[in-house]
Order: sequence, then C-alpha cells, then structure tokens
Amino acid sequence: MPTPEATPYDADALYGISRWGDGLVRVLDNGHIGLVHPTRPDDVAVDLLSVLEELDERGITAPVLLRVSDFIAHRIEQLNHAFADAIAELGYKGHYQGVFPVKVNQQAQVIDRIVNYGRPFNFGLEVGSKAELLIALSHELGKEAALICNGVKDSEFVHLALMSQRLGFNTFLVLESPRELDVVLTVAEELGIRPNLGVRIKLTHEVSGNWAASSGDRSTFGMTTAQVMDVVESLRARGYLDCLRLQHSHLGSQVPNIIEIRKSSQEACRFFTELCKEGAPLTYLDLGGGLGVDYTGEHRANENSTNYTLSEYCNNIVETVKYTFDEAKLPHPTIITESGRACVAQSSMLLFNVLEATHYDSTMRIDPTDDDHPILQNMFAIEAYLTPERVHECWNDLV
Repeated sequence: MPTPEATPYDADALYGISRWGDGLVRVLDNGHIGLVHPTRPDDVAVDLLSVLEELDERGITAPVLLRVSDFIAHRIEQLNHAFADAIAELGYKGHYQGVFPVKVNQQAQVIDRIVNYGRPFNFGLEVGSKAELLIALSHELGKEAALICNGVKDSEFVHLALMSQRLGFNTFLVLESPRELDVVLTVAEELGIRPNLGVRIKLTHEVSGNWAASSGDRSTFGMTTAQVMDVVESLRARGYLDCLRLQHSHLGSQVPNIIEIRKSSQEACRFFTELCKEGAPLTYLDLGGGLGVDYTGEHRANENSTNYTLSEYCNNIVETVKYTFDEAKLPHPTIITESGRACVAQSSMLLFNVLEATHYDSTMRIDPTDDDHPILQNMFAIEAYLTPERVHECWNDLV
C-alpha cells in the first residue's frame, strides 16, 4: 500500500509551526515556509526559499542571518499596547515605560530600529558597560525615555552617564553595590550634577528556568536588604536622598511560570513601599526581565515555553503593583520592564542549506479490528485526541 503524499497540513503538524509561529510564520500551499506581515496577515506571505534563491542570484550564499524589522516593530507595539490595555482596564494611575537591554543585541541596525519604533512609546535602553552606554548615547532617545545604567561602574562610566544627563538624557545610575555610592557621588560633586539614582535589590524569590541563577538572593548583581538600608542612610547623611528615584529588581530571564512573576513582582513592590516610608522619593519601579518566549508553542511552564500570554503577563504585573500600592496608600509608580528577548527573538532567523537528509520508510498504518486486544483498541482510540496539552490525560486513560 503506497504511503500518501505529505501535505502542508502534515508539515505544520510535524513541526508545530502554527503553535510557535505566533501568526508570523506558516507553511505555504507549496510546502515552503512563509513569513506573514504582522499587521497585514491577508497579504501574500514571503516565501523563504524564494528569498534564498534571490540572495543566491546576488552572490550571497547560505548560511544567512535574516532579520525582519517589521517583526521588531510589531513586538514593541504589542508590548506597549498590552500594558496600556492592562493599565486602562485596572484603573492604574501610573504608566508604563519599557527599555531594551543593549546586551541582548548590540547590532547597530537592531538598536536603530528599536529606538525608532519605540520612540512613540518613550521606549528606552538599558546598558551594563561603557561600550553599551556609548552605543545608547549615539541614538536620539525620546526626552522621557529612560536610559538605565546597570552593571559594575567605575569613575569613567559614571562620568559619561552624568554628562549624558546634563545633555538631556533621562539617565539613571543604578547602584549595584555599596562601593558604587562613593564613586557616583564623588564624580557628581566634581561635575556639580544632582544624579538620578536607582538601587538594585536582590529578591529572595528564585524563579525556575535555564537562567534561575540570575534570580534570588544568591544572584551576582544587586544588594541585600541590609546593604540597601546602609546606602539609604548614607544618601540621607550626604544630602542626596532626594536623588533616589528608581528601584530595580531583576525577576529573572525567560521565566516560564506566571505565578513566579507575580510573586517576584509582589516582593519588589514590598521593598519599594518600605523604601518610600524611609523617605526615598521613588517614582520608577524597574522589574527587569522575565517576559518569556514560547519557543515550542506548548503553553506550559518549562524551560522553552511559558504558561502565560503577553496580555496575562502585563495584567498580572499591573494588578500586583496596583494592589500593593493601594494597600500602602502610595501613588502608583511608573512601571519599567527590560524585555529584550521578547522584543527581538522572533525577528531573526538563520537560513542554511540542507546538504544531506536521511529518509526512513514510513510504517504502514494498520487499523485495529474487533478481534484485537481491548488495550490495543484503546491505544488507537487515544491516538485520536493525543496532543502535547493532553499527554497526561492520555497517559491516565491508557494505564
């Protein structure tokens, strides 16, 4: 009995493209991979094979790293609109300002597009070194867009950041350790600039995923509660407490579980409200990274997937912040997130030639008969509704 010819539907089912493609990638009628315009899904999709063929005609051979700038614009719009919708729905009195961590992708064309597409939303940049700060300063950010300076800082880094503040950038120097306080204030006094300061606090809650080590109280960057209080007292004694405007807490990277995001956000809010009680005029709550990408389309809490949507992520953060600050009777702060992966992961793809393939003969399907054992008949019945989301249910039905 000949094996039936594979269809585009079969290819989609095999590779799960409709699950993880997020509407941006799909299988075309000819079986090729096609890219779909994010705001014009009814337009003719771009055939990736035809792109490779046209590049080959120009003498550009695979492998090729292809970037789709429309996908970057789409994700930035999605992120900002999702937060705007959550803020409007929940009656939040503050607003949202995202920043893109330059370390995620320092390519000039990527940063250019991030800045251009993000300008209507006051979307800023986050840097962690002098080199990244120079990259950020070469771009015309919006007047209110935040320029967050994280990472270990020396006097040159601080001098450059403070001069950017004098030039009109909305720059924040985030203190990662007590040592940096003296460095920052010494340079600030030399330049006669009142710095915009932030403190990075280590949260005790550790999230799951591949980058769990970047979260929790054993993480590399940030200060403990005791160290933060020492910094606050030093700022008060030296007359700089009014400069402390931002609190940064890193929730994690590619966090798969929405419950962990909610718990970490809640802990960060508790620290924020306590610092306000100490007299710090904080107005910005930077919750760092954490927004994951569902690479597999499983919608489950594992290393390569997430059990939440973008809308759920934004709603959970806004709701958590609003509840905590209403309870503390404090004004709602400006929410900042550092979502790098979520902004650019879908926009780049590596195209390469397939040099060789191994083919296996398809096993002929044998349908069950009434004479077969009940367990075998049951297995065939279960196959009809077996999906990644129902694996446990199918296993229970089988055993």
